[in-house]
Amino acid sequence: MQYLDYERKSWGACALTGFGLALSGLFLAAAATAAPSPPSTTPSPAEIAAARGEAERIITTANVADLFADTTAGKIPTVQHLASGMTCEFGMGSPTNRISLFPGLPRGLDVGCSTAALGFVETDYATRFAATPTLERAFAGYMAEIRSVSPDAAPYDGAFVTTGEPEAKNRKTARLILSCKAGKCFSRLSVAVINGWTIEQRVTGPIDQATFGDLLAETSLVRLMRDVTKGGVLPSTPPPGKTDSVARLVPPSLR
Repeated sequence: MQYLDYERKSWGACALTGFGLALSGLFLAAAATAAPSPPSTTPSPAEIAAARGEAERIITTANVADLFADTTAGKIPTVQHLASGMTCEFGMGSPTNRISLFPGLPRGLDVGCSTAALGFVETDYATRFAATPTLERAFAGYMAEIRSVSPDAAPYDGAFVTTGEPEAKNRKTARLILSCKAGKCFSRLSVAVINGWTIEQRVTGPIDQATFGDLLAETSLVRLMRDVTKGGVLPSTPPPGKTDSVARLVPPSLR
């Protein structure tokens, strides 16, 4: 297994449309001096307006304007879950863009965001259980959930990515190979417990692009953990209310 360590101190960030992830690039000073200036990446007013329109559409479709806010600042549609602080970035115009609320807990305490871009599907969840589970217990529960749906899931033993970001240290991650419509897919599960919120991230895509998908997931996870660490702007225990009818398998032991 090859370990790839992408540390911020030695990498510069550049924006990537899709998940809205910050990918890293390293440039030698001499080469940068000789190379022509890259085209401006500053989004135009039209691009910002389009991204905000997509974010507003996603919020309106899910009927969650009381739980999520449009925080788009560029050409990547972005929303924030106001209770946990979790931000969700969406691929512009992706048909899989959605926000979901799940039954079993008071409205707004079990939410998810899904998007797809560059061949990978990412779903991020923020859940506030009645009793906050330990990281080990939460991770074991979600791994059991995956194996119940994909009993053939096996460890992925190829190259993987991690970062030197302090926000990403207190988490657990599994990289798997499992069956999908394309035959075999790379799938990654990451779990963190922050400020009483259990954060779950799943990223799945083509096995031949596994390392790239792992980089997408890792950089997104750093942002998720940083935002939830900062905290939300709403109370974490809103009054019970109507929950969405979307079903989500969550181990009963975590409820």
